[in-house]
Amino acid sequence: STSKRVTFVRRSVSSNIAEGCGRSTDKEFARFVEIGYGSLMECVSQAHIAKSQGLLSAGENDNLHRLAEELSRMLSGLRNSLHR
Repeated sequence: STSKRVTFVRRSVSSNIAEGCGRSTDKEFARFVEIGYGSLMECVSQAHIAKSQGLLSAGENDNLHRLAEELSRMLSGLRNSLHR
């Protein structure tokens, strides 16, 4: 189901960040942050599909997109700080 998939993806973002945090270099950590970003984009895609199938309201979709944009900015900032 869509909700199970979104839950999986949400966990994937945090799991990738946690795994990257345990790596020995900032470059490796940054790579896991990028993988987490990919999982976030997958969640946005799943939300779009759910909305088109009538499983997600426009308001729920808009809220998810706002949250995804905020998380995207945070991930970008983290990634940029690791590339310094």
